[in-house]
Amino acid sequence: MMVYKTILDLINSNYAIPSLIFFEIKSDGSINKASQTLTYQKSSMFEKRKKTAPLQSANISFDGNYLFVQDLEPDKIHSFKVTK
Repeated sequence: MMVYKTILDLINSNYAIPSLIFFEIKSDGSINKASQTLTYQKSSMFEKRKKTAPLQSANISFDGNYLFVQDLEPDKIHSFKVTK
């Protein structure tokens, strides 16, 4: 999980069920229900690994403009433009 103060979101990267779940953080610090869930579909060159998509982490760039998601198979870091 990662909390980024500028965008006031908590981002959960789920390893077991490959997904990213976004939660808005209220001004009092409590967490709202999930505002968005992105399920990750993957493709692997290894047949045994095509059924899973192990997302290791989700991190926001220092400037808050990009979300980086580490995918253990096939060893890639995906970047997404953050919009609000």
